[in-house]
Amino acid sequence: MKKKIFNYMLLVIALSTLIFMGTEYYNNFKNKGLYGETLKTINAQDIFPHTQSIDLKIAVIDTGINTTNKFLKDAKINQEYLESNQGLSQQMHGTMVGGILVSTGNGHTTPGGLIPNTSILSIQAGTDMGMTSEQLAKAINTAVSKNVDIINISLATPKNTIELENAIKSAIDKNIIVVAAAENNDPSLDYYPISYEGVIGVGAVDNNRRVVDTPNIDNIDIFASGSDLLTTKSSDNGLTYFTGSSATAPLVTAFISVLKSKKPDLDSKEILELMKRNGSQIEINNKSGIILNAEKTLRAVD
Repeated sequence: MKKKIFNYMLLVIALSTLIFMGTEYYNNFKNKGLYGETLKTINAQDIFPHTQSIDLKIAVIDTGINTTNKFLKDAKINQEYLESNQGLSQQMHGTMVGGILVSTGNGHTTPGGLIPNTSILSIQAGTDMGMTSEQLAKAINTAVSKNVDIINISLATPKNTIELENAIKSAIDKNIIVVAAAENNDPSLDYYPISYEGVIGVGAVDNNRRVVDTPNIDNIDIFASGSDLLTTKSSDNGLTYFTGSSATAPLVTAFISVLKSKKPDLDSKEILELMKRNGSQIEINNKSGIILNAEKTLRAVD
C-alpha cells in the first residue's frame, strides 16, 4: 500500500514538473519574436497577426524585396522596378521591411508578418548603397499612379527638393496615407519626407518604452516598437533583427491598414489624431511624445 502511495506521489510530482516546464516553455515562446514583447509594448497582441486579407493597396518604397526568400515566397508581393539598374540592389533593407509586413513564419522563432495575407506593391528605387531624392520622388509618383492607399517609406533624406515635396503633396491630395521613418541619429536637422505636412512621421522605442537612438523629436508624430524586431533578410532562408525607425514604419503602416479596414473613409489627419489621442505620453529630453496604443485606438474607431 505504501509503495502504491509513493509511486502515485512520484507520478504527481512528475506530471506537475512537466506541466510547469510546458507552461514556462509556452510563456517563453509567446513572448519571443515580432508577435511577443514587440506587440505588448504598443498593446497590439490581440490585433496582430491580422490574418484576414485587407482590401487596400500598400506600397513599400525601398530597395526591393527578395521574393524568393523562404518566408516571403508565398506572400502577395508585386514588384516594380523604376530603372534598369535596379537589379543591382541586394534588397537587404527592403526585404527586412517586407518581412515585418507579410512574412509567413510563426512570428515567434521564425519571421511572421503583421498582415501576412495582404497584398504589397514593392517599388524598388535605389539600392542598399542609397537612394537619391529624385529616385524617391519618382517612386512616390509611381505609387500615386498605381492608386495605392498607403505608402510606407522606411528612409529619410536631408535633401529637400521641389520634386520630392510635390510628389508628397500629390499623394496627400489624393488621400493616400504616407508613413515615413525618422532619421535615427541627428537630433538637430530636418529630414524628408517626414518633415512635410501631412506625412505621418514615426520614431522607435524599445520594449522598455525608451526612445531608440537620437532622432529629431520635433519631426515625429507617433512612436512605436522599433528595437530588435524579428524579420527576414535577403538571403533565401535567413532571419535577422531590425532596429530603428525604419523597422517601426511598417509596424505603424500595418496598424493603419487595420484601422482603415475598419473605417475606410479615415484620412491621414484623422488617423493621426486618433493615434495621438489614444496613445501614451512619454517625456524625451524635456519634450513630450506619444507611443501608439493600438488596442485603445482601434476601440475608439469601433
